[in-house]
Amino acid sequence: MMHRAKSRTRGDPPRHRQRGATLVEYALVVMILWVLIFGIIEFARLVFTYNSVASIAREGARYGIIHPGDSAGVVAAGQSLAPNLDLARLQIDVTWGGGQVNVRVSYPVVLIASPLIEAIGGVNAITLRAEATMFLEG
Repeated sequence: MMHRAKSRTRGDPPRHRQRGATLVEYALVVMILWVLIFGIIEFARLVFTYNSVASIAREGARYGIIHPGDSAGVVAAGQSLAPNLDLARLQIDVTWGGGQVNVRVSYPVVLIASPLIEAIGGVNAITLRAEATMFLEG
C-alpha cells in the first residue's frame, strides 16, 4: 500500500517556520509580561515607602505639638516609625514658628531596575517627600 504525501497549498509556510514564529511571539509576550510585573512591584514599593514617609511626617508633627521646641524628639519620634527604611538616607527637617511646627521628610528610593534605567539615560532613584504642619497646643 502506498502512502501519499500530504499536499501543501502554496500559501502554507513550512512547519519549521511556524515553530520559529511561535518562539518569537512567545519571547515578545514574556518580555512584556516581565516588564508589567516589575512595574507593578516597583509601584507597590513606592506607594509603601511614601506611606511610611507621610506617617513619619505626621507623627513628628504630633510629637512637636505636645513637646514644643524639642526638635531632637521630633526626629526620634519619626525615626521610630521607620524600621523598614535606611535611617542614613532618611532626612527629617523640623521648623518652628508662628505657633506651629512644620516637619518635612524626604527619602530617596533606589529602583529595582536601576541598572537598566541608567543604561537608557534615566535616573536610578526617586526622592519621596512629605510635609506635615500642626498648630502648637496651649
